[in-house]
Formats: sequence, structure tokens, C-alpha cells
Amino acid sequence: MNRIGPPGSGDYAAFYETYVGKAKTNDLLSGLESAWDSLRAMIAPLDLAMHAYRYAPEKWSLKEILIHLMDAERVFAYRALCLARRETQSLPGFDENLYALHMNADSRDMTDILEEYELIRRSTIHLFRHLDEDSLDYQGTVNQHPCTARALGYIILGHQLHHQQVFEARYLGRERGDG
Repeated sequence: MNRIGPPGSGDYAAFYETYVGKAKTNDLLSGLESAWDSLRAMIAPLDLAMHAYRYAPEKWSLKEILIHLMDAERVFAYRALCLARRETQSLPGFDENLYALHMNADSRDMTDILEEYELIRRSTIHLFRHLDEDSLDYQGTVNQHPCTARALGYIILGHQLHHQQVFEARYLGRERGDG
């Protein structure tokens, strides 16, 4: 499989359009690689204080955002695997705020978080690299909504880009247009 193009509008629930719309690529695999490189480049110059910074008391720190992204990528990739293998049961949703309460981000070292995230991203890329068109486009049910593995790949990419843009704007004070 060389390129994985974007999903059709009926391939995912409307509330995922925010994420799919941010994944502006016709090549999911290169988009996932590029997004990972961009995220690492954004984080590299940040000092330890920035890893724990919150722009408001109830907002997540960078470490919490990264662990949230890892949790979500694992869940979305699992869903993609299930759909690619023709799961007929509706796959459950998940409560990201409940997950966040139990992530223990403050006890984690940033180097360790980034190492884990890179492994997850590599695993995601390998999963999608080996899905054929029929597997990418099999439509199953996720959280009571129709979805395809292809859509989940673009949701993974767009979800990271969404949180990265929020971080750049709210935490680093850099506004980026959505295009």
C-alpha cells in the first residue's frame, strides 16, 4: 500500500470532522510521520517548567496532553484494527477525562513519554501500512456511529494536529491558521 487517501464524509461521525478536517493530506502514512516530526520539533526546545505549565488551573499540562494523545491513538488504532478485521460488535467509546485522572503524568519523565509516544506512532504507521483498501473501507460501528479504519487513521492524525495547534496558541502564544 503506497498512499492512503482521506475518508468520505459518511465514513465517520460528524463530530470527528474537526479532526479529519485538520488532516489535510492525501497520504495518511506520510502525514503521520510528518506530524510526529513536527511535534518533536515543537517540544525539543521547551524547558522542564514548560512541560508542567497550564495556562489555566483546569487545563492539561504538556505531559498530560501527550499522554492523552497516546491514550487516544491507542484506542483509535485498536478500533481501526477491529474494523479492518471485520468486527461486527459496536466498539465502545471512552472518557478521556476519566483516563486523564489516572495517567500519573507528573511522575513521568518527558524523555520516557516521548519514547513511548514514538513507539505508539511507529506501531500505528505499521498497522495502516499493511491494510488493503477493503480493510480500510470496511464500515463498522464505533460508539454507536458508522466508522471505517481509514477514517480512524485520519482522526488520529487530526487529533494530534488539533492538540498541537491548541498548545502552540494557548501555551506558546503562537497562532497558526487552519488554512
